[in-house]
Amino acid sequence: MAKDSFFSKLLGKGTAHCNTDQERRLVRTMNFIFYALVLLIFPLVIINNILVKDYVELMFLAPIIIIVIWLVKHNQKGYSQRALIISSLLFTSLLYPIVYVNDSQMGAPYVALLVSFLGVVFIKNALWRNVVFFYGFVTFVTTNTFQLLYRPFDLIEHLVSLFFVCIVFLIFRYVGKLQNTYEAQLEKQNIVIKEQSEALLESQKKAHEHELQLKRKDMEAVVANNLAQVQIKENLIDKLRDIESAENSSLAIKKIIIELKQQIDTQKKINLHQENIEEVNAQFVEKLHFHAPNISKTETELSIFLRLGLSTKEIASLKNTSSNTINVTKTRLRNKLGLQTNAEIASFLRSL
Repeated sequence: MAKDSFFSKLLGKGTAHCNTDQERRLVRTMNFIFYALVLLIFPLVIINNILVKDYVELMFLAPIIIIVIWLVKHNQKGYSQRALIISSLLFTSLLYPIVYVNDSQMGAPYVALLVSFLGVVFIKNALWRNVVFFYGFVTFVTTNTFQLLYRPFDLIEHLVSLFFVCIVFLIFRYVGKLQNTYEAQLEKQNIVIKEQSEALLESQKKAHEHELQLKRKDMEAVVANNLAQVQIKENLIDKLRDIESAENSSLAIKKIIIELKQQIDTQKKINLHQENIEEVNAQFVEKLHFHAPNISKTETELSIFLRLGLSTKEIASLKNTSSNTINVTKTRLRNKLGLQTNAEIASFLRSL
């Protein structure tokens, strides 16, 4: 985005204290009016009075300039409403002595009328808005009537007043255009920020849901492993109870020892792959469900064991079941994966 120009920064002084766009608009407008008075209107008035040799009116210009400078500082400190009310009342009051000391008609009454309309537009407090408007309108009527009755007609003064009114009109038109452009840019930025925020929230939501899904699958794998361990221990208890009533107990014990050694060897084999367990439980299961959406929990558990490199006999020992049962489950798994033979299952699972 392009940097703000010096002119924009000058108009924007004091907007940091504002809370709403309407307050910021008021501060910018008042800054523009004050700068226009000091840099354009007052120099023109001074030049005009010097040309017509009217030095009396110049005496009132010095305090007006001081008041305007003070009001600029007041406005830029965040007190725009207070500055607007004070400036409206002071400018309107100064018109009385200015009209009185001038020997000819002048456009000062129109300034009072303009100030009253500005108060209606910008002052938020209803009481002060009515006070400023009524005071300005009364001042306009009073000073204009005084001029018509006691002062000769002066074409130059009316032309200057007309020029002044036109300048103010152009100023407000330019400020309005500038403000509309600023608000359009601000609205566009807000739309972009809103869209980016919604996209970020949606992305975070999907990432969170994905993480929860992976953790859920991890828990399912842990639960399945715990169930297998429980089944092994229950089976061992049953066999020990059978030994109590068996005549050749030593042979039965040797058989149990062999089975336990086989299970221990299988468990050691699984422990060697412990670093890859998290990957198997999460990413692997997700890919597996992508290829076979209707796969069961038993088939998922079998796939994990096969990917870890366990044989049918080792899986049967861990599950405390027969090799034939494991082969039947492998056949169902093969069909769901769309493979031709059971031998293709292990290589396919390792490729995921």
